Amino acid sequence: MISVENQENQPELEARRQQTRTIVAKKVFLDYFQKTLGIVSVATQKTGIERTTVYLWRRTDPKFRNRMDETEADVLQSMEDALKLAVLKGSASSVHFWLSRRHPDYKISKCNHVTTIKNPYENLTENEKLEKLKNLVAHYGMILIRNPQISTNGQ
Repeated sequence: MISVENQENQPELEARRQQTRTIVAKKVFLDYFQKTLGIVSVATQKTGIERTTVYLWRRTDPKFRNRMDETEADVLQSMEDALKLAVLKGSASSVHFWLSRRHPDYKISKCNHVTTIKNPYENLTENEKLEKLKNLVAHYGMILIRNPQISTNGQ
């Protein structure tokens, strides 16, 4: 039988249980959010937590918001690092993407017309191009370049 004292504490105990469930749910969500590279819809599917609940937590809980922001920043850094690796491996589309976002001469116009991209190296002499390449190697380290004009078997 429940005593009068226990009956009076019942709402308080239930509130503590709910608070504990919420803390656990937030942690589980944040773990999946990180594992799914910051995709809210996938993390909510995996955890069974409603998107509206997640966004409510984000608005009302600064620690939760900070953890989500940190995860998003980590994912962004990882994606940028992966893009840089693809650029170093010579992926033409990655090089184009990188330059179009970072170099003013390669920026893509926001208009709906075709924009010609200026090649800043087209008017350089071979020696000037070689000097630029040496500067890149000095800055980034070793860069592997395939030159079809140079034979690999010593001929």
